[in-house]
Amino acid sequence: MIPDCYAQSESPRATLGQQLLDKHANTTGQGSFEVGEMGREMGKEYMKSLWKCVKKHENLQEDWYITEIITHDTFLEGVMKVLHIPRRTRPSPEWGLALYKVHPASGQLSYEWGLPHVEEAIQIMKEPEGWDKKIVKDIMTFAKGELV
Repeated sequence: MIPDCYAQSESPRATLGQQLLDKHANTTGQGSFEVGEMGREMGKEYMKSLWKCVKKHENLQEDWYITEIITHDTFLEGVMKVLHIPRRTRPSPEWGLALYKVHPASGQLSYEWGLPHVEEAIQIMKEPEGWDKKIVKDIMTFAKGELV
């Protein structure tokens, strides 16, 4: 199973999984796994985690929400964990949260908004061209006080 956490190393964008693969490649000489493939696999695991949360609460008939919280590991510097927490009420936007809405009637899951931690938001806004347009828009909308 691919871990749902990320870490920083010599390369500021290296994932924990990539660090493990690099270490394995250095010690065994078998570095045949590509970074893009790792990203796709981690994306699959991420979506599985969301749908697992949906399935666990499929008895709910009305719309409900999944709050995504990113926590920093207390013992491993630069390592973060992604938690998906179900809730019946819509939370107010806050730095370090993302929100999904579950529509049981249609079986749909919609992404409402996502805000990185404030330090990350500052870095993103310094060079917004290289980032996902939805995240940049969410940051700008939240800064204006218009994100609900």
